[in-house]
Amino acid sequence: MRIEVICTGDEVLTGKTINTNFSMISQKLEDVGLAVQWETTVGDDRDNLLLAFQLAGQRADAVIVNGGLGPTVDDLSQEIAAKAAGVELLLDERWVTRMEEYFRSRGRVMPQTTASRHAPCGAELIDNPIGTACGFALTIGKARFMFTPGVPREVRRMIDDQVIPRLLSMAGTQSTIFLSASTRSGWASRVRTPCSPGRGARTRGQRELGFRAHYPQLETKLAVRGRDLAEVRRQLEPVEAEVRRRWATSFSPRMTRRSRAICYAR
Repeated sequence: MRIEVICTGDEVLTGKTINTNFSMISQKLEDVGLAVQWETTVGDDRDNLLLAFQLAGQRADAVIVNGGLGPTVDDLSQEIAAKAAGVELLLDERWVTRMEEYFRSRGRVMPQTTASRHAPCGAELIDNPIGTACGFALTIGKARFMFTPGVPREVRRMIDDQVIPRLLSMAGTQSTIFLSASTRSGWASRVRTPCSPGRGARTRGQRELGFRAHYPQLETKLAVRGRDLAEVRRQLEPVEAEVRRRWATSFSPRMTRRSRAICYAR
């Protein structure tokens, strides 16, 4: 599945705000066997946002848009999403109810300026349990777009609870194992060739092997894609066993080993 991340905001485009949201989103997707193919940063400009949404809708299967949800004049995501999808921008009573509940639970009255109360017609609500700007999902072109606010702690929660489950449902089953060890040159070459067809393995039924070094550890990730969990596990088990066997013969017993398995079923 081809995924694009679009980050919006003049402050991000000009470098006044470091774009840590993108690295967090991309890493979280990689951890569950999903790969980001493109990243686009766009300022608060209607024409440029519209072009970015249209291009992403042509080349991606799923798009995460980060930022631009709120009550101020530079929050344009709802407006431009509706235009790109060719639908009306309407008052969304679900958003109003959700925000009223948010403030009521805190013993406060919702200000009239809190968050945008409008959404593209037909958009799916994506809840934001710790903030005042709800997200939404909408199809633009051939891609499913998922819109999230720019506040880091809010988008992190929404990616975990709302976005990743939707993406996994679109992509099918993922199975991933991690082995961590003190970094040692040559480990990647010892397991890559026999165990994986390489980084191009993005389709169902193929295996993908990836590495991420962060001193003093090297993470090894094996992903197998498919819709049937039993079949995915059947394909994964012999390769996982071979990776672990090579681990045992490549490193001394004193070296730390940590492993975990994650399985997602549609």
